Amino acid sequence: MEAERKELLEFLLDHLEEGVVLLDAVGRVLEASGPALAIVQVKGGRLVSPELQGAVERALAEGFSEGVASVYLPGRRQVKYKAVRRGGEVVLLVRDVSHEARLSSLGSDLVASVSHELKTPVTGLLLLAEALVEALAARDPRAREFASRLLGEARRLKALVEDLLDLARVEKAGFRKRLLPRHEVVREAVERVSSLLAERSVRLEVRVGAGEVWGEREGLVSALANLLDNAARYSGPGSRVWLDAGSSGSWDFFAVRDEGPGIPRDEIGRIFEPFYRLDPSRSKGGTGLGLAIVKRVAEGHGGRVSVESRVGEGSVFAIHLPAARPEGREGEGTGGGGGA
Repeated sequence: MEAERKELLEFLLDHLEEGVVLLDAVGRVLEASGPALAIVQVKGGRLVSPELQGAVERALAEGFSEGVASVYLPGRRQVKYKAVRRGGEVVLLVRDVSHEARLSSLGSDLVASVSHELKTPVTGLLLLAEALVEALAARDPRAREFASRLLGEARRLKALVEDLLDLARVEKAGFRKRLLPRHEVVREAVERVSSLLAERSVRLEVRVGAGEVWGEREGLVSALANLLDNAARYSGPGSRVWLDAGSSGSWDFFAVRDEGPGIPRDEIGRIFEPFYRLDPSRSKGGTGLGLAIVKRVAEGHGGRVSVESRVGEGSVFAIHLPAARPEGREGEGTGGGGGA
């Protein structure tokens, strides 16, 4: 009976879409299913991929880890993984999502092409609207009002095109990671939203821990700036926003807390969808793509985004990134798509 159960278990594991790897308390491979060995390489009892080995180490330390890794077999594959600690061992589930990533890339190419074609005429429209406002400054107040509204819509359209290009970039291009001073990422992100904070009279309080983060400068700065932008837009005049950047265990984090209206629990699962708005009739002037960009950047770095919110009490958004740098992989590019 025991032999039959073992044979049935092996049959099931070999026919699952996901590969299964069992590792011990020091990260050595004990067992691996057939589908797993078709996706990952094992050498000397260890996973060859530094990203997957890092995921196992985080699971041993924290109990859980998931994300998307680039694996070279040869040939680059996008592998979605989930590592869970069970007693003194780790169960690693892996699935090749390269095909889905290629299909997503085709969509990103189309969005990028259309957005690029729109960029020049939109910039021209913005310049014309600014000139029109100046020309009508001393004339009919109604004409000036219409021109000002035109200028506002032109600015919003320009922001939308830029965010579409950003989203296409993070979904397609991958990230060239390196060690970055944490305070520089924070400083550049704050600079990008300083005018919005001043315009809305929102006070920003910043606390940054010493040290470095492993990631791509533009991607991390863009993601953090989007969180700050979102917090500023949903906070009332004179309110405060808090930014906390540091490390905890095997993770680095950037957390942004606001005093906004909060998010209903049943809406939290959808706020990272492109163009999704909690209340379309009360748009705060954003493009609807900021949080989607944040999620793609976090996952492209092997991390995740968390949200804590209560209606009427504000929200806390946090980007969590693996703190450990893969040894010997300076400047490595990893996939920017997929998700946990």
